[in-house]
Amino acid sequence: ILQDRLFKNPKVEIEWNHTVEEILGDENPLGVTGVRVKSTADGSEKVIPCDGFFVAIGHAPSSELVKDSLKMQSGGYVWVEPGSTRTSQPGIFAAG
Repeated sequence: ILQDRLFKNPKVEIEWNHTVEEILGDENPLGVTGVRVKSTADGSEKVIPCDGFFVAIGHAPSSELVKDSLKMQSGGYVWVEPGSTRTSQPGIFAAG
């Protein structure tokens, strides 16, 4: 169902057979400006302009490994300090 919705969204362009090489951005003001991707078919690279970048790999968080070590939120998500990726343990960061 979600895949069908994605394919039908006119605002979405699928980049098949590419890997993310780098998230590009500026420091002043702080923000994302694009993403550099590489073709898995021929190795060519291109930059896709964008204002944000989100990684999503599923509906359920994959936090089983750290559930006994880090502060958790409801639903199995790792707690992070608001506005950052810092977790309840110094030196451990979360993304996703």
